[in-house]
Amino acid sequence: MGSRATLHELREEDYEAEIAKCAGVTGFHRWFFLNALSESNGLRMRTFAVEKDGATIGVLPIVLKRRGPASVSNYLPVPHVGPLLRDEMYLTDVLAAAEPYLRRQLTVGKLWAFGPSAPVAADQLARLGYQVRVDENFFVAAGRSPADHLAAMSRQRRRDIRLEQERGVTAGPADIREIREWFAERVGATYERQGIAPIYSRDTCRMLVVLLGSDSRMLWRSVRDNNGQLIAVTASIINVDRLWGWQVAGEDGARSSSHLMAYWDYIEWSLSRNLSCDFGGAPNPGIRAFKLRMGVTSEPCLIAEGGWKYYRKLRATKTRIDQRRSGRNATTVKSSRLKSVIAKGDAN
Repeated sequence: MGSRATLHELREEDYEAEIAKCAGVTGFHRWFFLNALSESNGLRMRTFAVEKDGATIGVLPIVLKRRGPASVSNYLPVPHVGPLLRDEMYLTDVLAAAEPYLRRQLTVGKLWAFGPSAPVAADQLARLGYQVRVDENFFVAAGRSPADHLAAMSRQRRRDIRLEQERGVTAGPADIREIREWFAERVGATYERQGIAPIYSRDTCRMLVVLLGSDSRMLWRSVRDNNGQLIAVTASIINVDRLWGWQVAGEDGARSSSHLMAYWDYIEWSLSRNLSCDFGGAPNPGIRAFKLRMGVTSEPCLIAEGGWKYYRKLRATKTRIDQRRSGRNATTVKSSRLKSVIAKGDAN
């Protein structure tokens, strides 16, 4: 019987070094981005190397959201943040290594979202007891010039882009100080137009712009009309071989071309630097059709969900906690030392 895989916590420099050796890494795995996302959303981020027989076999970024005494893991407003493997043969060991830690955190739900190139298979995850679904991810592959990509698009799409350029619509680097309030207001409106609840509050968006705005690994671009008015902003993560799109925010109904020109600028910037560009998924058929008309390619990515078998244990634990709190309320605690110990225990 072989040894069990174990977790070893990593700090930023070591984490970045280890993920560089794994398959399926996305821009959303980067420490700087996950850390800012966690800080702004009140989440707890931990990053681990998974080790077996003296060797590292994978990396686990775990981001916890507390729900009372319990937690859920990796339910995030960004895609693809799941385990990273040195090789597909290590999937079972890597996922098993996470379980003791997640049990200690009273984790009642976990979501492993794998990047498009992750070496995992749906049937393998299903055999491990996970509910698995396949999502679409869209991207434009590097290897052609922006002019060649434009020529490969439909005549109508080429006409729309050229018409907006003739009208004086331009794109360039975004002024972070200028866009902070603008961006925060319109990100929420974007999700509302899609018929889903905003996943970022306005305060969260403002904080993310502050935390990420000056980082050289982020790309912030703005689109302006012929009067110089801001009509769209894109925010992306620059990774080794792909630009990962995080947010596209445009004026609410002011111009239908704002998103068109934002996405075209995104493609043009990437291809001119020999980077692929990632468009993410599509929450509805209309957005899917829009992205396909931009000449993107569809690729599958897997999402595995599980962990709910610990729910009964959680309920029992919560009952005990409630009973203890009730007992404390009926008793006057005179010892300041005891109060300090209790406070310290609650903090941990």
